[in-house]
Amino acid sequence: MDSQVGILIYSGVSELELGLLLGILKLAGDSAPPTTLARSRASIQGQAGMVITPHAPLTSTTKLRALLIPGGSGAAKAARDLLIRDYLRREPAELLGVSGSGALLAGEAGLLTGQRVAASPSLEPQLWIHGPSEVVVAGLCRNPRLLSASAGLGAGELALALVADLYGEERAGSIRERLGPGPADALSGAGPTAPPAG
Repeated sequence: MDSQVGILIYSGVSELELGLLLGILKLAGDSAPPTTLARSRASIQGQAGMVITPHAPLTSTTKLRALLIPGGSGAAKAARDLLIRDYLRREPAELLGVSGSGALLAGEAGLLTGQRVAASPSLEPQLWIHGPSEVVVAGLCRNPRLLSASAGLGAGELALALVADLYGEERAGSIRERLGPGPADALSGAGPTAPPAG
């Protein structure tokens, strides 16, 4: 596997979050696109029913620069999977990024202890049992080795933050400019699509 970035997928993964991560990282222009990883090469079914075939099994990976874990309706079950938990405990990447309920997988592997974690309000109680220093509702949180973002469109912000960390702020800014203002800007009140204050 030549990719520097892996994306861990599982049955019930959010196609929206996976698509945002893959799409934005592809725009970064790395010679090796992100690699999707799962417990095996068998196809899985995403949250909305899309059938996804991973590029490689977890057991075939070498140390990555970054590993991303999107959320989805199957995250709680995947977090209890011993193969996935053991893989994450070996810290297979220099940097870990989680969006939405993907944080549950990192939590079960003991990777949230003492970290600031972004989450949706409904996920907050489940994350506290994993010992984070703070759970921030919505937004993006940066720790030295952990990036986390809220569910859904937050995965796009996570991908842009990772691009900035791996390839520089200039490349991340170029991708943001290329994407233009979007739904996330309107919802957050940022960007030219936001209604005027007042």
